[in-house]
Amino acid sequence: MIDADWPGPDTGSLKERAAKHGGQLGRLLRDARERQGLTLLDVARKGDLNSGTIERWENGILDNFDAVRLRILCSVLEVDHRVAAVALGFVDAEDLRSRP
Repeated sequence: MIDADWPGPDTGSLKERAAKHGGQLGRLLRDARERQGLTLLDVARKGDLNSGTIERWENGILDNFDAVRLRILCSVLEVDHRVAAVALGFVDAEDLRSRP
């Protein structure tokens, strides 16, 4: 999931965050997909998404990133979108634990 030694939220732009944390988000997404036994095509069909986009994101390449598609992908993969936000450096994991 999230690296234990992760330093906290990143203050960079979305493009900078994607470059810095894309690999962490990619691992989160791939792990969730594989846990469910889904192929890229299965996920693409369920979320009406492009399988190439999903594959790039799983590989940490977020060149065409947008929050709407990420939220759809998280829903299909049953990943809490807040955990994805942590993976991208938007919020600190501690922030999620301190809120009800």
